[in-house]
Amino acid sequence: MKDCNLLAPLLAIPAISLLPPGLVSCLFEPVCAIVQLICQFRAARLTPTAAFEFERKLAELLREVGRRAVERVYNDCEPTDRNLLPVSMQLEGVWYRRNDRKTANRNVATLFGKITLMRYLYRPAEELVPGIFPLEMQLGLVAARATAALAGRLGLYVAQCTQ
Repeated sequence: MKDCNLLAPLLAIPAISLLPPGLVSCLFEPVCAIVQLICQFRAARLTPTAAFEFERKLAELLREVGRRAVERVYNDCEPTDRNLLPVSMQLEGVWYRRNDRKTANRNVATLFGKITLMRYLYRPAEELVPGIFPLEMQLGLVAARATAALAGRLGLYVAQCTQ
């Protein structure tokens, strides 16, 4: 994949500059793998097995592109500089204070697979309630484990199943 020359043309696209820093380089490896897969498929003999393998591998690579994009974009939603976030906040009558460093939620399930979400914890001033993660709340994570898109798809699937 070292011979993939996609980066220069990609960087020439005007909208690329609007993307979060590092997103293009994060997606570079799987996009190159997709190009390589297409070239290999076109150069090989066309058979049902080859078509099956091409489609299966392409779906896997496209899923990886989506997973990396979701992870990078979601992690960029909250600034890495803690000073850009409020030190304290109030939610439903309870005051919370921001923790000084981000913590990892390594079990966030998305439509594209599992991602690691880095987010700030806000601890309650009173120990009677659990801490909150505003980024998880803003993203609409269900039970701090699944994105709303995955939960919606799962809900539709379950509704179609018989008991």
